[in-house]
Amino acid sequence: MKKEPLVTSSQRQYLRDKVFELSAACPFDHENPHECPLHPVRKMSLMERCKWLDELTNPQMLEVFTYHHKCLLGK
Repeated sequence: MKKEPLVTSSQRQYLRDKVFELSAACPFDHENPHECPLHPVRKMSLMERCKWLDELTNPQMLEVFTYHHKCLLGK
């Protein structure tokens, strides 16, 4: 069984805040590019996005954050 990395509550809140921002729009152009993995999430209502976010594990949030950080650096 793979262990989830230890994340403090403040680190989880930071990641949650950043992923919530990313779930609203692309930080580069404030659009919703079709090729982005969050494209379908950005079409959800605010309540649906919050529910989706609450269900993410720490590694999943870190993966979303890291993907978007790398994408932004590439743009």
